Amino acid sequence: MTKETQMFNNLLALIAEWDEDLYNIQYQDIEESGDALSIMGTSLSASIAISGRTAISMDHETLITVGYQTVLGRSTEAIDEAGWDYWQAQLDNGDIGRSEFFTALSAGAYNDDFEGERAALNADDREHIEARAEVIDANAGDRNDAAGVVEALTNEGLTSPSPDQVPTNLPSFVRSAPEELKLDSLDVTAGAMENGITVQAHVGDPGDVEDVTFTLEQGETTTEQTFVLSDEAGYQVAWAEFDDLSEYEPGSLEITLSGGSGEQSASVSEEFAMYRMQPGYEYLAEQGWLDLQSADTQTSPYDMIGQLVLDFEGTSDLGIGTGFMISPQHVMTSAHVVSDESHTADFDALNAIDFYPGKDGELVNEGESIEVVEAVTQTADWSDGSPDGDMAILTLDTPVDHGEHFDWFWNGADAGGERDLTGTEVAWSGYPSDPRYFEQGEEQRGDGSFETFHQWTAEGEIVEYLQGNDEHGGESGALHLGEGMAGFGGASGSPVFIEQNDGSHAFVGIYSGRADEGEALASTLDATAFDWALSVIEDDIDLEELGLDYVDAPPEDMGPSWEAATQDSGAVVLQGMATDTTEDGLIMA
Repeated sequence: MTKETQMFNNLLALIAEWDEDLYNIQYQDIEESGDALSIMGTSLSASIAISGRTAISMDHETLITVGYQTVLGRSTEAIDEAGWDYWQAQLDNGDIGRSEFFTALSAGAYNDDFEGERAALNADDREHIEARAEVIDANAGDRNDAAGVVEALTNEGLTSPSPDQVPTNLPSFVRSAPEELKLDSLDVTAGAMENGITVQAHVGDPGDVEDVTFTLEQGETTTEQTFVLSDEAGYQVAWAEFDDLSEYEPGSLEITLSGGSGEQSASVSEEFAMYRMQPGYEYLAEQGWLDLQSADTQTSPYDMIGQLVLDFEGTSDLGIGTGFMISPQHVMTSAHVVSDESHTADFDALNAIDFYPGKDGELVNEGESIEVVEAVTQTADWSDGSPDGDMAILTLDTPVDHGEHFDWFWNGADAGGERDLTGTEVAWSGYPSDPRYFEQGEEQRGDGSFETFHQWTAEGEIVEYLQGNDEHGGESGALHLGEGMAGFGGASGSPVFIEQNDGSHAFVGIYSGRADEGEALASTLDATAFDWALSVIEDDIDLEELGLDYVDAPPEDMGPSWEAATQDSGAVVLQGMATDTTEDGLIMA
């Protein structure tokens, strides 16, 4: 066994045995620590998703499979149906959180209530766990926890345990070598073209495939990179970096990983988007002030977010903003997105609103929209110095097909405990679209080329709560978001959300815009806003089914409302916005 494989195995063991200790590891430190650590960082990817440190998550079926393979060392064929059904129900019903699953699976191996084949499987599981624990003991020294293992395995001058420290009967921690080439978990990091593309994937090699190829493609332009596999059969990580994108244009691209030949051939592809900063604004991405990444709107939570297109009377301009599902038929956004005034609810000129759920340029939902039939704002006006009260709820003509929506999590500086989110990692995702700052490509609609709109996401933390209107929650009036979380016009109305322990996502605020010095600000879903939102939707939705209840009571007053003149007035047509007139033909909310 090579040293690389040894370290990879030990980290897989670490994931399974001490999942709760992953909170002691700073993932960014792993990323900054050189070649050996890049392998370990990749092996932690499954648990990083489980621990909630990123917005990426597995579905429950994948989670269970990974658990059986890494925790118990079982092949897919050795997963018993009864056990699978049990864990599937536990996760689906919320009886156990995703962050607790690996630990619970380990504990299940010591259940003595079974007989026959199930008892034999449990005995094998215990042997695997105990052998793994010996390796962790050998690696961690005086620090028998996750941080200790990582330190022992990664600091320069420290090595893996000597052969006499490793049990001779140690089972393999990586899955058995597959019978054919397997390519999966293609993960693309892409945003500003100035920052290049990083892609990695898990490769299952039966032992006779020498290399795999990453192919980046856009129209007739292609670039290839070859990754040479190790001579060890089994699962390993392949990766590539594309730094020179000078021959590519902003917009949609596709990355394909392929390898093998004949019956051993396999390939996997992923589509994504990139943007280019306009001349004079490149520094925004280079200095980290802006760090938008492509969002996959065919996955949760990004499929619960959509673009809003608004038609205002007296102008050929169309308003553009973002909204997100808070129930199967209700969309939350910023009040200023739907108003004809920046700081006052004014619906006099508003003709129609359409919601494009999960739109992502030419990749997803080019033109399917749902008409908005009603809009209600929280207040009649809001301050130009704080987004406090800058909220609106839209009622759709019909529910979205998938029926998914964000959970709700009210919060505030004066709420205390877990509801004070200062320092919490969050993300927002939406449709920043201001062509003055960046370009994101074109798409064909009808007979012409028009600016396309992709969904972009930014990650960071809540720096602090800012003072708001005393009537609307006091200090909880606004969220000051951290570095790299600024957006452009069109991003207003985007959800600011957290990932919960069970892998679901809850919104905690609404991206509103930037302050005078460029700080990203969001309105807060404080207790007052939470109760207002419930009062708006309760006539259409059973709150008990959503697991929602008032913090205090329905508010006595709320802001103005708007209703569509008819419910069959037709969609607001995006095709009317030509690329060469986009800057003058759009109102960026």
